[in-house]
Amino acid sequence: MRYALALLLFPVLAEAGTSYVVTNRSLEPHDTSRSLAQFLADGGRVRAGGLDASTVYLFEDAKVYVVDNSSRSVRVVTSALVGQSNETEERIKIVEAAAAQLPPEKRTVMEKMAADMRAMDERRRLPVPREYRLTDRSEAIEGRSCRIWEGLESDAKRFELCVAAASDVPGAADIMEGMKALSHYSHGSIFALGVKLGEVGWWPGIANLGGVPMLIREFRNGKAVSETTLTAIHAGVPGGTLFDLPKGYTRTEVAFIP
Repeated sequence: MRYALALLLFPVLAEAGTSYVVTNRSLEPHDTSRSLAQFLADGGRVRAGGLDASTVYLFEDAKVYVVDNSSRSVRVVTSALVGQSNETEERIKIVEAAAAQLPPEKRTVMEKMAADMRAMDERRRLPVPREYRLTDRSEAIEGRSCRIWEGLESDAKRFELCVAAASDVPGAADIMEGMKALSHYSHGSIFALGVKLGEVGWWPGIANLGGVPMLIREFRNGKAVSETTLTAIHAGVPGGTLFDLPKGYTRTEVAFIP
């Protein structure tokens, strides 16, 4: 996972909310990288980072709050939703501003570069056509059985998802509601499932699989390159103050998730 966070399990108490661990590991040859993060989902609110994590991400109110406990600071990501965050547009503006300072013969080249960048960004934001097919295979994650679905893009396998029946997963409603909430954020699928499923359109396909994706494998050129699992699931954990911003921390606004 690109946003690796420190892990400390939330205490299991008889309160609302569900905690779980998202573990991502590389399946590439000679790559043993692995990351894990503790999550708490409660009524569509999502917290990534355990009690003693140095960095905590809070997803709420259409913003991402990045809490840095080491520096006692909070960064508020103001362009956090899909369609708002556009780092490419900022780079395009820089190229256009540079082009305006050049003589005509060089300006044309820079202006074409900016136009090509904008066209590529527009194509990137289009929904990715994706088809899901149920296979006859199954696996088990922490003893919990799940069925394998294949996610195809242009008839090529892009993902495998092992989906467990919601009735077999403690706090399934919290987990899925949290994933649904994350789908509205730029990079939300990276936090939810450890992979980038595109700027738009990843949630509806997963919603129709009839359960909780306990495992997702990402494929490139026909080979599995990474695997993400949901484990250590506990329903009935404390929510409430764990979603509150700490008092006394310096607060600044930024455009993109740091």
